Amino acid sequence: MSERMGRWRRGAFLLCRDWHVADDVVSVTVGRIFEKWRKAAAADNPDAYARRMLSVEETAEALDISSGTVKSQSARALTTLRSLANSPHA
Repeated sequence: MSERMGRWRRGAFLLCRDWHVADDVVSVTVGRIFEKWRKAAAADNPDAYARRMLSVEETAEALDISSGTVKSQSARALTTLRSLANSPHA
């Protein structure tokens, strides 16, 4: 995992444009990955899993909401977009 930390840190910086916040986001995300290690390790692409977690954490921090709220609102938005894309009026 340590070889990925630099990549994750740079990715977090691109999201927030602040190295200190990026370090905090990566630290929180690594802790959550360890908490959910079985799920992360079983993912088809563990790097993509980690990047998604980083993105959720950064969005939650930027909006001052919980990561659960970010995930639920994102899921609702995707459902709406998919239904609109499949609508005969699209």
